[in-house]
Amino acid sequence: MKAAEQIAGALVFLAAVSALAQMTVDARGPIHELSRRADSGSGGSIGRKLPLKVAVEINGADPNDTGATLVCFVITNTGKDKLTVPISPNPGDLEPADPGADYTLSRLSFYMTADKDRRTVLSPETSLYGAQTFPETLMTMAPGESLRVLTRVRLSSDKSDPPVFMAHVSLNTDKIRTVGGRTISHSQEVGSAESAEYTAQDWTGAVLKK
Repeated sequence: MKAAEQIAGALVFLAAVSALAQMTVDARGPIHELSRRADSGSGGSIGRKLPLKVAVEINGADPNDTGATLVCFVITNTGKDKLTVPISPNPGDLEPADPGADYTLSRLSFYMTADKDRRTVLSPETSLYGAQTFPETLMTMAPGESLRVLTRVRLSSDKSDPPVFMAHVSLNTDKIRTVGGRTISHSQEVGSAESAEYTAQDWTGAVLKK
């Protein structure tokens, strides 16, 4: 199956909402992972805040056998300009045919924390990927347009205090190079955004276990 067909199969398009198209990406898997794992890496951040409103929805379903609950991250472009974000959950589809070729990926990562200090990171983290060489893996969000991402998160906390949940989103540029037979990755954060705080009571019918 061609990469474009695999990518298209992972995307679900919904009807227009409030006259603006809204896309939902099902990132629950199975995921086509990268075949070239980085032997070393580096990263950086400039602390920029993305013009995104971040929210999270829970449909009230019980956790699955691994203890993960179905979660929908919702990001909305609140800026005045268009914003391009990656939308493929399958980074392995974007690797070049030449195993030694350098390439660049755009990566949009979603995760949740469960305390006011934002140090208790809940697993797993979910990421979407895109590349200019695969234009169907990128979405340009107009002002007011939203993207919904379905995934699963283990909504539990080992802390004795009641959990305080917050959703986080970061947009990164990953540059992958091969030097002397070694794969090196350099990640640069473009910007980040976060939601308001949630408590277990904010999701009616949701099952949130400590």
